[in-house]
This record gives sequence, C-alpha cells and structure tokens, in this order.
Amino acid sequence: DNISKLDHYKQINAQLADPRGLTEEKAEKLIKEGKTIIGINCSIHSTEIGPAQAAVDMVYRLASENSDYIDEILDNVILVLTPIHNPDGYKMVVDWWRKYKGTEYEGSRMPYLYHRYVGHDNNRDWYMFTQVETQLTIKHLYDEWHPQIVIDMHQMGSYGARLFVPPFVDPFEPNIDPILISNINMIGTYMLNRLTAKGLTGVESYKRFDGWTPGRAFHHYHGAIRILTETASVNIAGPIEITKEQLDQRGYLKNWVFMPKPWQGGTWDLPTLVKYNYEAQLAALESAAKLRSVWLENFYQVGKNCIAEKENVFAAIIPAEQRDPFTAKWLIDILKTGLVEVYKATEDFTADGKDFKAGSAIIYMDQPYYGFAKTLLEPQVYPEFREYPGGPLKRPYDFVSHTLPYLMGVDVTWISGEFDAGKVLMESAEVPEPETAAGNGENGFILPVETNATYIALNRLLEDGFTAYWSSEKFIDSDREYPEGTVIIYPKDNDSESIKAAARELNIDLVERSSSSRLNGYKLNPVSLGLYKSWSGNMSEGWTRWVIEKFEFKYESAYNDDIKAGDLNSKFNSIMLADFRERDIVTGRSGNTPPEYQGGIGSEGVNNLKQFVRNGGTLVSYGKSNDFIINQFSLRVRNVVHDFPSDKFFIPGSIIKTVNDVNHPISYGIPAEGKIFYNHRNDCVFRVSQGKVVSRYPDSPDLLLSGWLEGGNYLRGRANVVEVTYGNGRIVLIGFDPIYRAQAQASFKYVFNSMLYGAAERASIVPPGN
Repeated sequence: DNISKLDHYKQINAQLADPRGLTEEKAEKLIKEGKTIIGINCSIHSTEIGPAQAAVDMVYRLASENSDYIDEILDNVILVLTPIHNPDGYKMVVDWWRKYKGTEYEGSRMPYLYHRYVGHDNNRDWYMFTQVETQLTIKHLYDEWHPQIVIDMHQMGSYGARLFVPPFVDPFEPNIDPILISNINMIGTYMLNRLTAKGLTGVESYKRFDGWTPGRAFHHYHGAIRILTETASVNIAGPIEITKEQLDQRGYLKNWVFMPKPWQGGTWDLPTLVKYNYEAQLAALESAAKLRSVWLENFYQVGKNCIAEKENVFAAIIPAEQRDPFTAKWLIDILKTGLVEVYKATEDFTADGKDFKAGSAIIYMDQPYYGFAKTLLEPQVYPEFREYPGGPLKRPYDFVSHTLPYLMGVDVTWISGEFDAGKVLMESAEVPEPETAAGNGENGFILPVETNATYIALNRLLEDGFTAYWSSEKFIDSDREYPEGTVIIYPKDNDSESIKAAARELNIDLVERSSSSRLNGYKLNPVSLGLYKSWSGNMSEGWTRWVIEKFEFKYESAYNDDIKAGDLNSKFNSIMLADFRERDIVTGRSGNTPPEYQGGIGSEGVNNLKQFVRNGGTLVSYGKSNDFIINQFSLRVRNVVHDFPSDKFFIPGSIIKTVNDVNHPISYGIPAEGKIFYNHRNDCVFRVSQGKVVSRYPDSPDLLLSGWLEGGNYLRGRANVVEVTYGNGRIVLIGFDPIYRAQAQASFKYVFNSMLYGAAERASIVPPGN
C-alpha cells in the first residue's frame, strides 16, 4: 500500500521539511498521514562486510513474513536501503578474501585502496561532495526522500565492545537543533534496550564518537539524525578468539552504565557479527514504527526552527569580487549540493553599511538548511573539556575545523541587519562572467596567478604547445600592477581563441598585454609527475591523485619497482611523496603479505631518488614523508615537532595562520598572510640550517583561526615550507597537508607551484621567435 503511493509520501515529507506556507492545521494533517522514512546505509567502508550481509536477511524478513510485528513496521515506515555504499570496493575485498582463504595470507590487508581515490575516508566527504557516491546519495536519499532517520553502519576494532550505538559523547556542533540531539539519544537508547533484551551482550553507548563534524554527519543539518553503529570486526570473514582477560585489560567487563551486559569473550565470527547488525537494523525500524507520529512531529518542528528569524545573523554574502572566482563558484556549488538556497544579486546593494556588487551570492539564514550553511561558513570554536576536574584537556575524536572560506580562500561577509537587494534564486552555481580580452594577443595574454583555475588552463595549453611564462618580478601594464607569478601566455599559430575559450570556461579574467617589454621569469613546461604509490593503500596518495586529476596535471603512478628501476629523469621532471611513513617507503610491507606486495623501494630506490634530484629533478613531499627525505638525504633540516611534548602540543585538524614569501615560485599566488590546515597526526615543523624558507608560522601568540590549538607557542616563527637545493635539483618539504581531503583549495598552490617549478627553466619573457 505504501509503495503504491510513494510519490505522495515523498511530497508529505518535503512539505514537513520546509514548512514555509504550512498552517498548523495542514501540518497536523500531514503528520497524521505521513510515514517515518528511514535510510540505512550499509558497509560504507568496504572491509566492513557485516552490515551488508545483515541487510539481506533483514530485507528478506520484511518482504516475506506475515506477522503483526512486521506489519507494524511496513505500515508505518518507508525504508530506503543502500545495502553497499561502495560496491566495487566491496567486490575487491571479497575477491581478495577468496583468493587467499586457507593460505598463510588469509585475512591480510589489501595492498590498494578499496575506494579508487579516498579509501576509508569515503565517509568524510559529507560537506565537500567530491566523490560520486556522496553526490548520488545526496540526490537520491536526502533531496528525494527527506528522511527522519539515517543509520550509517560501520565496524570497528575487535577487542572492545561488540556493538556501539548512540548516545554520542560531547560535543555536538552548535548549529545542530537540540531536538535532533534528543532524537539521537532516544533511538540510540531504544536500540541498546532492545538488543540487550534479546541477549546480545557487549552493546555499549556514550563512548568515543561525537557529533561535531559535518564531514560525517550531513544528516544533522537536514532534519534527520545520524545513527552510527560500530560492530566489532572479525578477520575480514574469518573467526577470531578473544579471551576474557583481553577484554578485562581494556575495562570492558566493568562498564555497566554504558554497557548493561558485557560480553565475556570467546569466538567472534561472521554469523554473530551479522546477527548484531540485523538486530540493530530491526530495533531502529521498531522505533521508527512505534513512534511514527513523534518522529514526524519532531521533524516538522526542526523545520520550523530552521526558518524562524535568527538573532545576530541575517545572511552571509559571498562578494562578487574574489581573488579566485573559480573556487568561489566551487563553494557556491557545495552549498547548493547541500540543498542550501543561494541567491544571486541582480544589482548593486548595501548591507550593514558595506557595498556589494551585482553578482554577489546571498545566503539568507531563514531557510530550511541554514544550519548547514552557517556551519560551513563560520569559524569553529571547539569547546574545552577536562578528563576530570583539574585534569588534562579531553582531546577531540576527529578533526575539528571545517571553515570553508578559510580552507578554500574565498571571502565571505556576515550580515547581521536586514537589507533589501534585487535577487534571483540560483539554479546552478554562478559567479560574474570573467573579463575577456578582445585582441589577438600579439604581446601575449595575462593570466592571474591568484585563481586555481589558471593551472587547469595552463595544463591544457602547455600540452597543446602554447608558450607560457611565470613573471618573477612585479610589472605594470596599462596602469595596472601585476604580482610575481603572473602568467603570460602567447598564442600559437595565431590561435588566440583557444586561450580565450579556456579562460571563459574556467572563469579566468584574461587581459591582453599592451607592452612587449622584456621581463625576468620562468618558461613553463608541461609537468611530468611521478606520484609515488606504495602497496600500503595510502589515502593521502589517493586524495592527492584526485586533486591532480581534477586540475589536469599529467602524472603516472610510480610504484616501488618503478623507483628501483632508476632512470627517473627520463620519465619525470617532478616526483611527489604524499603522506607516507619512512618505513612504508623504504621497507614496505612484510609478514603475511603476499610476496609480490612485500617490500619498499629499499636502498636502491633511495639512491635512485637521490640521483634523480642531483640530475635536476624536483622531489616534493608533505606529511610524514618529510622525515624520510630529511633522514635519507641527510639534509640539515630537522623536524622539531618530535621534540614537542605530546601532553602540551596538540592540534586536531585546525586552521592556523602562516606567513608566505610571495617572491618565491612555490608561493606564487598565495597571500602573504595565508591560512593552512594543520593535523597533529602527520604534520611537521622545521628548524632549517640548509635551504630557503618559503613559509613559516608568524611569531605571534594569535595563530588559531578555526578549531582548537594546544601549545601554539611551539610553532611561533617556525618554518613549514622549505626548498633545499640538492645537486642540480631541488627538494620541497611541505610541513602541513596542502591537499587535506581535497578541501584545502587555498593550499593547493604549494603543490601545483612545486610541480610547475620542477618543470620550469629560468628565461626572459619575450614573444616566441624574438
């Protein structure tokens, strides 16, 4: 009966989600008639196979059993099931398991990512929407169904609780409606009760996991709750033995408040893992069915709260004039993908005494998903908790900053007072049309260094044989000053239209140069990058690969055997190491790993990398790979972060200030006062006795821009980007993560410039043939 009227129920939920224009009487009628809509998202991580297996049993029971219990669920609930979020990765895991089952390599970790780009990070993409799976889930679950409940089903380590369900620990991100927090506590406690009553031991709540980042919880800003389940893992699909003593050592036998009935140890196998997931799914469906009207009433009230008038913030404006229109458009597209209403100003206007141009984007805060926009556009202040009164600070579970204007380098202005502006709702992301030169570019065209889109245009045009330069000096053309790093490109065979077409497509202002005067600079050549790829299944490499492809750089994956084969200069002008531990690079995997995936580059590969740089190549690294280069190349640079006391220095994924040498090619186009993402798990801080410092932290107590920083005094004045000459080549050490899950667009230039620098050659800028 419900399936025959699915469109009708979708319309009911859409109206309750956006109650603008609804009377209380109409809302009451919709609530009485509507159904709870629950989404279950299984096996988001492909190695976590239990939830998908459980979904098969659960769906079969719903489809086949005739009972009052099942009828109550089917009458009151519409289930939207994603049985496997990443099915191609799931198939890889199953194939790997079957290939080695019964051998000494049974249960070994796959030597590659189960998601093409992001591996285990595919559940951290819920506000950047870079991956196709994320985009399709938004489109076909949230935008289409507007669920009240979404369950993300995961697995965790083997030696703790058997299953985690909410409530979560503090903190929740402050833009989440308190009703939703209460909803999470309500259904989580219900699930804990039902599972314990059915004799499933070792079910816990209120541990580890918080409700802070929208990177995992898109749901919390769209009227739904996110229920996280984490089941103890087996050996992929094989059983394991866990003793009572192992559990007791971890405190899991004395935890009655949050684990009413501890598990006592024994055999933990796949059928049991599946049973826990199956019962968790049914318990959630029970709550959705028995409390149908409560779920819909609360859903409606959350929608009303969203559209209510806000205090102290009326709107956010993305001004039309931006350093990087391409990335500003990307930010607007993120907001729109996240179902936020974005308006385009059709005329100039004034708000809070500030003037804004036509084409500015306006995000009003009295809209259904204002919380999502506000969360992404404002700085975060992570609250401080103590482990106990007078004790140390309680450290966050995950990264704590997600301020997109800082990460992306986009200007956003907050407006507190009401204002009038001519406007239209954007159907798709828009920024003002770029300025396009009309002439034939006899003296060349000027491309701005500030926009990331210039790199895409350069990669296309250099590949097609156009001649381009970086200016290494400031210059004035037609009474306008251009900074170091400005690109000058010349038509090929009188073809100026290809340059103009690329600029129009990518929102790049293209100016015809009026003078043919000689400038100092670098001739830019096509990048030929070797991106190191080990058999560790490295997510940092995957994210870097995604970004490099997005910006159309030419690259090849360089495996251990490629590095050991040598003759690297004939293949690459740059080699890049993403965030790898030194031992992963040098010695690689061992143990129960199949032989063809064992080992690293070894001393032979290290020597080949040294020879590559001595012969004029550029070696770029970030994260822990810096330690590999510093140690193996005997550089007089020290990563002093190892000297910082761990109990006094901690930056859990925050945005902090940096100061750039804008005259250096590696920081071309980056503001002198920059913003970078720092992650304590991987990042480096340098003491430099050799080389040039390209970027350093300011010698100031005021370093933090968004998130949480403990021990910032250890960073003051320290270097974070260094260029070291080595033979005829160079090494570039980037101390922070310039890619950060494809979110740090404002830092991409450190990587892009390093690659271009590696392919460039000193030259005077003159028209071709002169």
